[in-house]
Amino acid sequence: MKSIRNNRSFQYAEIRDEDVSPTERPIATVQKKAFKYVTVAGGGLIVLALFLFLSMRAATVLLMPSIMVVQTSLLHAEDRLSVLDTAGMKERGFDTGLLAFGNTECNKLMKAIKLETFGYCKPPPLEETSSVSVDSNVKYQEILGFGGAFTEAASINFFKLPNEIQERILALYWGAEGLGYTLGRVPINSCDFSPSSYSFDEIKGDSSLQYFDTELTHDNAFMMPLMRLAMEEASRWGNDLKLVASPWSPPAWMKEPVNGVQSMNGSASPMGLINTHKMKETWAKYLAKWVGSYHDKGVPIWAITPQNEPEFAAPWEACKWDAETEKDWIADYLGPIMRHYHPNVKILAFDHNKDHLYDWAKTILGHDASAEYVDGMAFHWYAGGLDRLLDGTYGYNNVNKTHHAYPNKLLISTEGCSCPGVDIDSWFRAERHGHDVIFDLQNYANGWIDWNLLVNHDGGTSLSPLTFLG
Repeated sequence: MKSIRNNRSFQYAEIRDEDVSPTERPIATVQKKAFKYVTVAGGGLIVLALFLFLSMRAATVLLMPSIMVVQTSLLHAEDRLSVLDTAGMKERGFDTGLLAFGNTECNKLMKAIKLETFGYCKPPPLEETSSVSVDSNVKYQEILGFGGAFTEAASINFFKLPNEIQERILALYWGAEGLGYTLGRVPINSCDFSPSSYSFDEIKGDSSLQYFDTELTHDNAFMMPLMRLAMEEASRWGNDLKLVASPWSPPAWMKEPVNGVQSMNGSASPMGLINTHKMKETWAKYLAKWVGSYHDKGVPIWAITPQNEPEFAAPWEACKWDAETEKDWIADYLGPIMRHYHPNVKILAFDHNKDHLYDWAKTILGHDASAEYVDGMAFHWYAGGLDRLLDGTYGYNNVNKTHHAYPNKLLISTEGCSCPGVDIDSWFRAERHGHDVIFDLQNYANGWIDWNLLVNHDGGTSLSPLTFLG
């Protein structure tokens, strides 16, 4: 893919005069020609003011050896900058001078000074179609697909809808004329988008898992019925739905107490699971039993991750690990036990923010005993910390480095959501999602999984003190 020109608000173009006409080019790109068109006598001060305005609002620029990323939006104040991996882009054939994205429509001030007269804000005619050039002789990683998460909130919301709307959603997500989703994510036990905490063995000290609920009563109420419908819709068009399962927390009785209390919510540090041979073995067998029970109920699991967001002691369901302890647990417990009971189920390590993806990959995939059992790395789109405006804006260099260090391992983005709250009219959120998908794939990701498939207008149902939108 060498160039894209689009007649709508998402702009992505090489800075070549012969490739993009002035009226198609993002505002930031055509600033250098502004003086050519502004010939009003005595207008020097106006031009200067306009130049400063555009520089501040529309041309936030990040310079790299051969790449600039430019904010072209005049409708939003938020920055949309991404740190790109220059070497990786060059390898892909992107001798790009400028990448830009955002909405280039005129705001009120721009209209007042009639900048659209010069074609700087006016999009090309709608009848013009976008064009994409593809070199089919060059192949990169296999794309396994895209999908969303079958949380309990998503499933409850789905079955509240009228039958005809349910059918429409199934067609839009998994149908041949819809998105054609082929990936999905499933929480093991409750997560922050469950109405209440639960596990499948609440009997304290049941290390033999004698009381494990193999009927999966809780999940079989809403979650598994939705998965079966999705699998059926996908199979109608010859697609298999690959499900990635992730635990947020073990049962409370398996965890180290925090302030004297054992709970699925929160986590002790540096490790949330009770650090004994018996408990590490029991937790690995629990996961294997969960996978087997799902299979027996007609919902096969394609892969598991050892822990959702292992670096975060969240106030909802959580269990901390560091790279060393996860590596050892995989090598000594989870890997051998899963290989024994479910040899075809893959293990994707890490499952947290991609700013630390490469560090975890070096520890886990760089160690023969754990790498033997690990098929790849899972990662999320979030930036570190709680600044949600930075989500989906950086970390692609770590995806790229991990691929080149371990080219035979899978890389799958397993969670990305815009949060907090619901913002139905936010094109900014949509742009960030699209941006993250594009740049994950450009840096060798094999798939991308969104968060909740459905939420209500309040962003729920959830346990989280923050309301997220998937």
